[in-house]
This record gives sequence, structure tokens and C-alpha cells, in this order.
Amino acid sequence: MLVAPQDAPAGNCFELCEALFGTIPTLNCGERTEPRRSLICSYDRWPTGAPARVSEETPCREECSRAGIEKVEACWPLTTSGGAAAVACQIQVPFH
Repeated sequence: MLVAPQDAPAGNCFELCEALFGTIPTLNCGERTEPRRSLICSYDRWPTGAPARVSEETPCREECSRAGIEKVEACWPLTTSGGAAAVACQIQVPFH
């Protein structure tokens, strides 16, 4: 999941994710307003058009938690195509 900055513009979620991260979400798209406004772009794998991840995990789990994303396995800071700070939150998805 890629979490856009809280000042991301309002609009069509899929179009916003494509504009910010270079590709349309493959799994889901949504916006959370609590505990803070966040645009959530969900992909089944790292999108080819998205900014490169940093090679090592950094302390960004708190940012994922503030966006309402739980059970974060790893996270990476990144920059959107417009230069805004964002974060990638990797979660564990159980197989049924």
C-alpha cells in the first residue's frame, strides 16, 4: 500500500494514485479521514511506475499506523511524482 501525504488533493481515487505514484492501483483504492486524511493506493506487487524503495527499512511504521494500516511488515519512505513525501506500507495478506 502506498500512502499519499495528508494534503493530497481530493478527486477520483484511482486517478490520484496514478498521478502520485505513476500507476493505477491493482487491488484497491480509498481514502481514510481518521485518524488523519490519507489516500491509500493498494497494489499486489511493487508498481513499476512507482518511485524506487529505499534499500533499508526506516522508522515509518507510525506513519502507516496514523493512516489506519495495521499489521505492517515493512515500510519505506518515498517521494511522489510531485515531490511530496509519502510512505509505502507492506502488509501481510493471509491466503485462504
